[in-house]
Amino acid sequence: MSGTFPARENRGNAVVVPLPWEISGDDLRTWAFRTEAPARLPLLVRRLLASTVPLQSLDMRGDGGVQLPGWDGVVRATQGNAWCPAGLSYWELTVQTDDAKLNEDFEKRSANAPKSAKSATYVAVIAGRYNPKKGKEGWSAARRAQGPWADVRLLDADDLAAWLEQSPAASLWMAYELGRPVVGVTLPEEALRLWSAATEPPLPPDVLLLGDSRAGLAEALRERLVDPRGVG
Repeated sequence: MSGTFPARENRGNAVVVPLPWEISGDDLRTWAFRTEAPARLPLLVRRLLASTVPLQSLDMRGDGGVQLPGWDGVVRATQGNAWCPAGLSYWELTVQTDDAKLNEDFEKRSANAPKSAKSATYVAVIAGRYNPKKGKEGWSAARRAQGPWADVRLLDADDLAAWLEQSPAASLWMAYELGRPVVGVTLPEEALRLWSAATEPPLPPDVLLLGDSRAGLAEALRERLVDPRGVG
């Protein structure tokens, strides 16, 4: 896959090149045209949710799972943020940006809405940029008036870019998706793959946790990572 590099930005006489993991709405809008984007978009949103929102539950399939029937995502958050509502929410994701697709998804899901819809939020996510003349809030308000949902939200590429600013881990993952070289920083799964492949035959990752002391440390770290209060 050929890499896409951040666009240069002129600031006075200085030319500023964003860091590889600084993802813009334009980057996401271009990425949305890639063949793999429909299957990878849920992975991006899932990483954003898991890294920025205290979750009670998260069900969002990616890759081949997008071919299965049902909601693109069902999320229950103990606390919301600017992009994810608190409580129960149902998510529909697409790389298309036209009203026809958004309305089709909304009508289909609303016609068979779960009993919890009256207290839940419907969240539509598009990887492109929504029509600025109509406005995201305009679309959301019209669908909200239709019911049966307690609230309706629409997130587009610019919202996802702003969300990515709050998640270095998801930004780094997205930089890899865009094919950008990231020097000096490696995703955990990539570091583990390189470590495993350094020997012949490759060592299984479980070797790292051999022994009661290492297993105990790993479990303690896992508990800290899922603690809403954070690691610090």
